[in-house]
Amino acid sequence: KKSDWRIWYRTLRRAIILIGLGIFFSAQSHNFGPQFRIPGVLQRLGLCYLIVATTFVLLPGLAWRLIYVIFPSIYFALMYAVEVPNAGSTVCGRAELSAQCNAAGYLDNQIFHRFMVHPTDPEELVSTLTTTVNAYLGLEFGLLFFRFRATRRKLMLR
Repeated sequence: KKSDWRIWYRTLRRAIILIGLGIFFSAQSHNFGPQFRIPGVLQRLGLCYLIVATTFVLLPGLAWRLIYVIFPSIYFALMYAVEVPNAGSTVCGRAELSAQCNAAGYLDNQIFHRFMVHPTDPEELVSTLTTTVNAYLGLEFGLLFFRFRATRRKLMLR
């Protein structure tokens, strides 16, 4: 199953389509000018899909379920441990969660810099860690729905 090239082809194709559509729509609204942005909703969904599909295929069930704990732990560690420099007259620091001073916005600004609409852009790379957990929950629900397909009709009619 892991070496089936069709699985990897479909996974990569879907992720690339989602990310490409996001970049295309961003280019339509910003024309690759100074306000062109890389992070966006579709790009985030494509990245989450790629992470979830890859780990689902490669890792055993318990291992990819550990991501429910690992990804939020990394997110909270970054949010509370990264020292954010002061933003103008705003005093920042460690564990500051305001829109101007949080670690996710700071780190994303370091990575994407001019490709963000503003420093507090909500489609951050760091917050993709927690968004991926939502995608995993969708996978879990889909697996349950598939496993209990005999009772699926009864569930839908309730």
